[in-house]
Amino acid sequence: RRAALTTPAHPATLDPAFVSEFLADFDDLILPRERAVFGVESDIDGDGRVGLVFTPLTKDSAVAFFRQCDLSQSDGCDAGGGNRGELLYLTPPANIAPPYNTPAAIKEILAHELGHLIHFNRKVLRNKLTKWPDASYMIEGFGGFAQDVVGFQAGNLYVAKAGLDAVNDVSLADVLGARSTYDAAKDGALRGAGYLFVRYLYDRAGGDAVRPDGALEGRGGPAFLHDVMGAKESVAERAAAAARTSLADLAVDFYTTLALSNAEKRGGAAPKNPCFAYLPAQVDPTTGKPRGADLSAAFHGQAMTGPKTQVVGAADRSMRPGGVEYLTFEAAPGAATTSIGIRVDPAALPRVRVARVK
Repeated sequence: RRAALTTPAHPATLDPAFVSEFLADFDDLILPRERAVFGVESDIDGDGRVGLVFTPLTKDSAVAFFRQCDLSQSDGCDAGGGNRGELLYLTPPANIAPPYNTPAAIKEILAHELGHLIHFNRKVLRNKLTKWPDASYMIEGFGGFAQDVVGFQAGNLYVAKAGLDAVNDVSLADVLGARSTYDAAKDGALRGAGYLFVRYLYDRAGGDAVRPDGALEGRGGPAFLHDVMGAKESVAERAAAAARTSLADLAVDFYTTLALSNAEKRGGAAPKNPCFAYLPAQVDPTTGKPRGADLSAAFHGQAMTGPKTQVVGAADRSMRPGGVEYLTFEAAPGAATTSIGIRVDPAALPRVRVARVK
């Protein structure tokens, strides 16, 4: 059992009912599901526990975070080291502004940070690496996916919407490359793209199903993630091989999926090829929250409308390397064929895909 402790130096006000509910869901739902999807966390201190540290000091840095320096003296860690144990740092609800201080919201954040802890063990510690080989936005993509797959997805819907609304600012080079920093101007869009890419890989592999008792039944998704997270090379390097395709093909299929998935819900045409659609999103029977990616989802007074598009005649003629531009045009009425030309520098190794959206 995890324990809730306070210290005189930095007291944390924790409601007993919140603590009881929080620990029960962590032990019985969050941890088992993440282990099923991602694999098992490390246990470098040998106590068989994941420590949940609630402190008002955390809000000075973030609502919650995981410190890889607690587990390893990897690149970027201070010489003094960390706290040598599996720890997640969280801000007490009393120190968080509404509406982000509810038990459900904090459990969603916890799922995100636990995803980082397990990811670090599977990728870095088990492979005896000196640093995380995955880009920051790939790591955050797994964190966002953990919020979804564990069953507490709410705030993550805003992240997904940001990725779709600002898709012109997205580049998979930021997700698949070796980027170790964050982009303040494009942060929301890149976090959203990272999440949507991980969910796409998971669904492409077969996804999962939630059994009546709340346990997850793997249908290909967990096995795929165990492979890519456990491999010594980065997720980007391993994902294409595990999916038996090239990284370029994987990228263009992902961008096609963003354009076509759930289009029938917004007056478009459903993709005839299931490879270009996320698996159907469902309400989690245990938590009552949405699981999966619905690119036409309505939530909290907002709605996703798929990725941002531009009419071909009004295109801004600009696209990020590794990015995408969605251009729309009307077919000529009554004509058997419609012709369109695209001029691109061949050195850019362009990929063009034409799809019917209505």
